[in-house]
Amino acid sequence: MPGRGELTGTIVGQYEIQDLVEDNTIIQTYRAVQRSLEREVAFQVLSPSHRTDPTWVMALKSGAQIAASYQHPHIIPIMDMGRNADVDYVVTRLLLGRTLRTHIEKTGAKPVQEAVTLVRQIADALDFIHSHGGYHGDPAPVNIIFDEWGSAYIADFYLQGYLRATTPNQVAGVRRFVASERMAGEPPTAMSDQFALAGVAYFAITGKYPWERDAPVRVFDNLVPPQEHRLDIPLSVNAVLMRAFAFNPADRYPTTGEFSRQFEQSLSSSPTHVFISYSRQDVEYVTALRAYLQVNGLEIWSDHQIEHGEQWFNQINNAIKTCAAFLVVMSPEAEQSEWVQKEVLLAKRYKKPIFPLLLRGEEFPLLIDVQFASAVGGMLPDPDFCRRIKRAVYGR
Repeated sequence: MPGRGELTGTIVGQYEIQDLVEDNTIIQTYRAVQRSLEREVAFQVLSPSHRTDPTWVMALKSGAQIAASYQHPHIIPIMDMGRNADVDYVVTRLLLGRTLRTHIEKTGAKPVQEAVTLVRQIADALDFIHSHGGYHGDPAPVNIIFDEWGSAYIADFYLQGYLRATTPNQVAGVRRFVASERMAGEPPTAMSDQFALAGVAYFAITGKYPWERDAPVRVFDNLVPPQEHRLDIPLSVNAVLMRAFAFNPADRYPTTGEFSRQFEQSLSSSPTHVFISYSRQDVEYVTALRAYLQVNGLEIWSDHQIEHGEQWFNQINNAIKTCAAFLVVMSPEAEQSEWVQKEVLLAKRYKKPIFPLLLRGEEFPLLIDVQFASAVGGMLPDPDFCRRIKRAVYGR
């Protein structure tokens, strides 16, 4: 709901200020009526604590001028700028949707196709900026706004104005989306914008921030895999994010648009992960098995990735429903496990290719009709076992 700021109910020049719609601690955005044209607009001013700071006043003006120099369908239009009664202001199109940050905080992760559309639109705007020799500097969720039809716009170029007024080496912006090199004091570039957009993509599909606010190292190895937050996300998206989050900017995608295209393709790919079902008594063997299969080019999902809780069964069910193949490690303990038995039944219900691996004891009665491979004595399966799984997963 709109709030009440200190300008609510006042008149600034030709603008009747109605209510406060957004406050990010630096910029306050009000809904206003432009009396000369009788239309609603967004009226932006610095927060009271920044309003008399000459550096931020310069940043407000410079940022508005930078944004106004770009004409793009996903860059928020600047409509006016001025000063009245000691208040510096910028007027933009009023977007009735929420910021991405507010949307995610209120409703959670976006549906995959909506996330893809969002990333494509913002990537297109960033590529346009980069093609003109510029950068945004802070394409974080708080600076991405939706209109009433769900189209996304990049807004608030004021950080770029601030960096121009101070020094581009200063670490500024929403820190959970600041690139590794920026944290080390390097100036913003098209590559740091790409890094931030990858963080936006992660935030959109998981509903979670990619890093803690002040995490000193921003590399994919320090990131919680998206699948731990949402099991319907294909594992193929990880490699795309990994490249965009590369520590060395030269290792990222050549353009932000290329990242967007690869992100979309990875999310629309068929499931390729193999689900491993096992008993807790066999966890040491399964750890070695998982590493062995990954080295052999298979993507592995096992329930060590999720926490026990009310949603445990739903997550297991979804992981099996979306897997490309099902592998079960057979042992007496696994045969007695209620969960392993349920997982096998789910795999059968969803008609998944099942690959039993006999570690100890005898084959399961439930799988008497399925060929099994031997791992007796703790041996890892032979290359033929991996080839058979690959054929089921990749069709080759």
